[in-house]
Amino acid sequence: MSPTQQAIVVTGASGYIGSYITYQLLEDGYKVKGVARGEKVSFLQNAFARYPAFEAVEITDIASGDFSFMKGMDAVIHCAAPMISDKVDHETALKGAIGGSLHVLEQAKDAGIQKVVVTGSLASFPRFGPYGPNDYFAVTIEEAKSSGNPGVIYSAEKKFAEIAVLEFADKHPEMDVTIICPTFVVGPVAPGFEHLVPTVNFRAFSSTFYLYSLLNGPNPRFPMADSFIDVRDVARAHILALNSQPSSVVGRKRFALKNPDQSNFRQAIELIAAERPHLKDRLSPLLSAPKWPESKAEPIDYARMESDLGLKRESLTSWTDTVLDGIDSFMVVENSWKAKGLKSTVRVIHNDQAGNSSIWGSHCDPGRADRTGSQELIGHSGTPHTQHRDIHQILKPCTLPKPLLLSTVLVAQKAAAAPPLVDASLTHATARTEAQRWH
Repeated sequence: MSPTQQAIVVTGASGYIGSYITYQLLEDGYKVKGVARGEKVSFLQNAFARYPAFEAVEITDIASGDFSFMKGMDAVIHCAAPMISDKVDHETALKGAIGGSLHVLEQAKDAGIQKVVVTGSLASFPRFGPYGPNDYFAVTIEEAKSSGNPGVIYSAEKKFAEIAVLEFADKHPEMDVTIICPTFVVGPVAPGFEHLVPTVNFRAFSSTFYLYSLLNGPNPRFPMADSFIDVRDVARAHILALNSQPSSVVGRKRFALKNPDQSNFRQAIELIAAERPHLKDRLSPLLSAPKWPESKAEPIDYARMESDLGLKRESLTSWTDTVLDGIDSFMVVENSWKAKGLKSTVRVIHNDQAGNSSIWGSHCDPGRADRTGSQELIGHSGTPHTQHRDIHQILKPCTLPKPLLLSTVLVAQKAAAAPPLVDASLTHATARTEAQRWH
């Protein structure tokens, strides 16, 4: 079936990844129904207003909503998922991730849809690999909840949601299910993204805010992850999965996705200074950026990615293009804010009397917007947290003196000398028991 004959449902279509998937689908000629909630529905419709084949649909709760609009659609790409946050009740986050995925699958089955693609995360795999379809990060639901650590909670969300999805697929062999598990996703926002953020909203940038923050002068934010994947490659992977070989032929389709090269934020600063000189005065100091050691992680199975998914290693977007195209897209959004008289300056609020700033979590906490529309990033301290989901480290409270040098952030893993939380070879039967408690 050609793209022009296929109609696709995209949940989480107003998000960073979901909006780029939606954009690529529409550009490729697919019909798309994008799912969002609240005011984001109108934002989403405006973002893709130039595409007659697009329709925004409201679902108030991904875990219980009525998806009867799925009838007559050909496939579902399920991107909706909670972000890492210290603001969300951990039990609610876990139940939402697992229950939401299963509800979407049930609704798709009832609508007669046989092709489903789900957005997972590399956080569900062991920290340094391996990255096979049955490899998982060693944590139980109880341990994730008791950790009080949003990063660990996030890893558990993704892990058990993915396991629940695969168990569902096993029970319903008529349905072909693929899970795409990207690492740290950066790069440009989708064309039309400025309509999704009609007022200043840095949280909407999700993980690519780290790239945007290079324009934040002396107060950048860096991820605790040396791997990356361009959002356009993530979108392509989801779309390729729509027409990939069925699981009955190739086995379980759970794919780790990352670029073979490491991210390089020092190089990014140099690139922007050289190629976008008008932004040079806004750039972070070169030495504030991390210099990664050689990665200890195993490579993902690029041969399987190509043979079973159709995504070629050599087609993955370079770090240079990821950085420059990302910066250009951010300027489009900034200019839309400026046209409305809104300020887009990011200010760091220091919490201690010495004027030190703390990094909190893997996503910035935009906190609040002032009357001019600019947002403040609030620095938190005093609570253990995981800096980025791709690292799976439980961090001690880390307060950073100016300048914000990433080398001062890394701390010893609390569990380094302790036995593993669970056997990494956790069986699907055991995992199913864990997951069933949450739906």
